[in-house]
Parts: sequence; C-alpha cells; structure tokens
Amino acid sequence: MSKACCEHVVRLQESEEKYRDFFDNAQVGLFRTRASDGKVLKANERTARMFGYDDPRQFIEECVVPRLYVDPGERERMLAIAREKGEVQNYETALRRRDGSVFWVRFSCRYHPVGDYLEGVAVDITDLKEFEAALQQAKAVLERRVEERTAELHALNCKLLREIAERKRATQEALERQQQLIQAAKMASLGTLVSGVAHEINNPNGLLLMNLPVLQETFADALPILDEHYRAQGDFLLAGLSYSRVREEVPQLFAEVLDSARRIRRIVDDLKNFARRSEPGALETIEFNAVVQAAVRLVAEPLRQATDRFEIHSGEGLPAIRGDAQRLEQVVVNLLLNACQALPDRERGIKVATFLDPGCRQVVLEIRDEGVGIAAEHLPHLTDPFFTTRREKGGTGLGLWICAAIVEEHGGALNFRSRTGEGTVVTLTLPALPAEAP
Repeated sequence: MSKACCEHVVRLQESEEKYRDFFDNAQVGLFRTRASDGKVLKANERTARMFGYDDPRQFIEECVVPRLYVDPGERERMLAIAREKGEVQNYETALRRRDGSVFWVRFSCRYHPVGDYLEGVAVDITDLKEFEAALQQAKAVLERRVEERTAELHALNCKLLREIAERKRATQEALERQQQLIQAAKMASLGTLVSGVAHEINNPNGLLLMNLPVLQETFADALPILDEHYRAQGDFLLAGLSYSRVREEVPQLFAEVLDSARRIRRIVDDLKNFARRSEPGALETIEFNAVVQAAVRLVAEPLRQATDRFEIHSGEGLPAIRGDAQRLEQVVVNLLLNACQALPDRERGIKVATFLDPGCRQVVLEIRDEGVGIAAEHLPHLTDPFFTTRREKGGTGLGLWICAAIVEEHGGALNFRSRTGEGTVVTLTLPALPAEAP
C-alpha cells in the first residue's frame, strides 16, 4: 500500500471517529430507522435515554418504532410527508417510553429513498408541551375571570345606570308634583278671587239686565208722543242731540247695551264655572248619539249662519256610555260653536261623525271644520285656563278648559289636530260600557 493510500485511510478513520464521537455524545437524539417496518438501525445514547433505555444497543434490539406511537396513524402521516417532500421539519407527536409513560417529541428528519430509511433528530418537548398546556389553562382561567369580571362590571354598570335613571325619574316626578302643587295652590287662590269678583260683577250686571228692558219699553211707549211733537213742532233737541237722530240711534244703543250685559253674564258664568269646577250630576246610562243630536239642535241657528255645508253621520249600534248627559251636551255645543267661529265664509263646511273604536272600545265623536286652523305653537295650550286666540272677539279662554275638565271626569280624552289654513279636527273619546252578555 502506498503512502498516499495509507494517509487516506488514516483520515477516514479519524473522520469516522469524530462522527462517532459526535453521534454518541450529541445533546439531542439522533436516529436512523428503516421506513418500511420502523426498525431502528442506529440511535445515540440521548435517543435511548429519551425512550427509557440506558444502553443504545438494547434500545436498538428491543424497540419497534410503530409501537411507540400513541396514535399509530401519526407515523403513516409523517412517512407520507417525508416521501413526498424528502424531509419532515418540526413534526410533533406523542410517543411511549419503555415503561409506557407518554412524552412528546419533535422530529426533523430526511428520507433516503436509496436504502429506504429515515435519518434525523428527535427532541423531547414534553416540558414545553406541559408548559404550553399550563399556559393555555392559565389563559383560559384568566379569560374566564376576565369574562366574569366583565360581566360583574357590566351588571354593576347596568344597575348604576338604572339607579341614575330612577333617581332622575324620581327627581322629575318630584319636580312635577311640586309644580302641580304650586299650580293647584295658584288655581285655588285664583278660584277664590274669581268667585268673589264674579259675584261682585254679577250683582250690578243683574240690575242692568233687569232695568234695560224697562227702559226699552219706556222709550218705546214715549215714541208716539215724541213723534207727534216732532210732526207738530219740527225737529228738537234731546240730551243735546236732535230727535231725528235719537229716534234712530237710541233703540240701537239699548240693544248694544243689553247685548253687552248678556255677554258680561256669559263671561261671569264661565268664571264661576272655572272657580267652582262643579261636580257632575248623577251619572246614568246614556246614548251618545242622542247627546250629539240634542247639541246639534241647540246650535242649529249658529250652524245655519256659519255654513251651507253641514253634515252629520251617526254611527249605528254604538254601545251606551256612563255619564252626565247635560254636561256632555255642554261640551259638544261648545265644540260646535268653536267650529262655527273658525269658518271664514259660508262655503267652508263642518262634518260631525260618531263611531266606535273597536281597538280600545271607545265611543268617538269627530268634528272636522274647514276653518282657518290653529297654529302649531297654540295646539298644546288649547285647554289651558284663560288661553284664547280670540281675545279681541271676547273669548275668555275658559270654554275648552271646562270641556276638557268635563271629559276628564268622564274618563275620556279631548284631542286636537290642525294646520293653519287647513281646518281643525277635534276628537272626543269616551269609554263604552261593556257589552251585555247574551
């Protein structure tokens, strides 16, 4: 053998020794297994210890790889990847030690088709897996506690919001009750004042209403004498005015004064009603259509003067209601008169209808006029005492207030819908009596 060959053999021996030393003393598991049956062909000490063996030779002799897998299908899946791609990187699986205990391994290996074997590295990652499991468990516990705490905070927040809302509502109710008490005190004081004033006005006005007709008759009886004197002597002065003028104007003056006195009486009656808010009479079972028709008859003349287009439709088979017919008639009369006063000319119409609202079992009266309408800002105040849009025409602002009070006493409601220039719809609803059992 030549010197060169000897040197080459020496280098090969040294290389093999270094490889064997590296293989045997590596800090990771190194292995070679046959792909077909899983026979261990080679393993270092680290691999043997990983599987519970002290001696690599014993591990190689006794161990059959397919039996080591907790899930036998794992080896087939890993082999399929290795044969397809030529290698497997970081493949994690659960294996069994010699004593049957389970541990986790991460494989990285290369497949050698020539010789049909796998060669690679195995790392025990059991501690890492346990740490990850503990971490996941801690995460789950933390998430659960966060969810529980979040739910608690949400419940506390909802409770706090409810308490705040309840306190706001209680405060608002207290303020409203306070305002109601203040208003009630004002209205009581005003009622006492109005009652006294109405009484003081009513006495002298009563004298006017009683004496004016006497003065009218006296003047009428004196007219023939004065006329005879006028024909015989010509025109003459009375109270600084010519008789011819007095003859024409005094009857008109009497009529105007008497009309004003009657107007004062009506205003005083409204004031007295406002001050008293008299209790309703004896309640009885009544037919609402009869009440409405009686009210229409009472205002027949104002209706004829106000419009050429008046219609009334009485609903058939309306159930009876419980109430004071006279006071409800007063309400309908007032609403009809308001409708008449809203019409600018006789071409505009008024429609009256009664019907049953089956949804809430209420008897309904609807009065539609084609009048001038009501401004939106005035609608909420129509039933306020002393509120009126006809102050310059003598309105007192008590009519609708009294109507609303009567309707409220009967358990009903009074509602208004209107637009300026398009007319007004007044809806009066009253609870119907229960139907009699057959």
